[in-house]
Parts: sequence; structure tokens; C-alpha cells
Amino acid sequence: MLDDESGVGRRKLVHRTVEERAAIVAETYEPGATVAGVAHRYGMSATRLSTWRSAAKRKALRPVAGFADGVARPIRPRCPTTG
Repeated sequence: MLDDESGVGRRKLVHRTVEERAAIVAETYEPGATVAGVAHRYGMSATRLSTWRSAAKRKALRPVAGFADGVARPIRPRCPTTG
């Protein structure tokens, strides 16, 4: 929302970095914290913050590209005479 300085409850549009969003979302998981309370503290809607939480949860559950589940085995040293 844009702030027209009329004081009628319109919020100023704020662009937050990924790090700022992550920190705000993390606050919602603190004991006793509520999404509504954290959102109010940062001057944003609880719906927007809930959307960020959902997106963060989906991202955390997504497998990392280039990595697969597997079992690591120790490498046996080769004997120089038998190859």
C-alpha cells in the first residue's frame, strides 16, 4: 500500500530483502509469538506474513538441486602392486 500521508491507515510500501523476510518469519516461530503480533510489529498484514511462512516452508522441503540421497562408503586404498 502507499502512504498518502493522510493518516487514514494506509501503509507505506516496503520492499524487504530475503534476509529480512527470513528474520521476520523466524520471529513467528519464537515461543509465545503470533503471526498477527509479529506482522503488526513490522507494519504489515498477517496474511502477507503467512504467505512468507508458507513459501519458506515449501522452500525448506524442496530437495537441493545436484544432490541425491545416498550412502557414503570408505574408499579402500589400492595396493600399488595389484592395481
